[in-house]
Amino acid sequence: MPKNKKKQESSSDSDEGPIDRNPPPEKKAKMGNRTDDKEPTWSLQNKKFLKLREFKGKMYIDIREYYEKSGDMLPGKKGISLTPEQWRLILSLGDEINETLSSKNPPPEKKAKMGNRTDDKEPTWSLQNKKFLKLREFKGKMYIDIREYYEKSGDMLPGKKGISLTPEQWRLILSLGDEINETLSSKC
Repeated sequence: MPKNKKKQESSSDSDEGPIDRNPPPEKKAKMGNRTDDKEPTWSLQNKKFLKLREFKGKMYIDIREYYEKSGDMLPGKKGISLTPEQWRLILSLGDEINETLSSKNPPPEKKAKMGNRTDDKEPTWSLQNKKFLKLREFKGKMYIDIREYYEKSGDMLPGKKGISLTPEQWRLILSLGDEINETLSSKC
């Protein structure tokens, strides 16, 4: 470095400090508490949300649990994305699932075959593409479990992708079905 190089002096008489001639680029908006969210969203209670999302030019119905971080609501691992066909199938099965939920006895002719397992006593409906809806009992309470399964040794086993809903959240989804379908139709 040359010895003759002088320090640049600020010609500003202001007490504001030096002006940054190269401001940092603006950061993208966080997904959290956005009000300009272009994804239609419905709250399902207890930090669970249903969103209509577009991915690679296709629409999906995403039912997901969110968590809070630094004041923002961020999507968690627990959740599942459904195609519009799978969504319509769920809605069409709504009455049957509600009847089974209230009686806790599955109609045998409606159970989906899941591999070679015949000991499966939980009411199950196939949603196509290895996705199933099951009624499960946990600690004396019934839950509606929508989950993706994988095959291992001829059996269909539950995978990590999925979500469990309370009967109240399930009924809320069904009551919002027409509104969600209308919004979905306008997006497709």
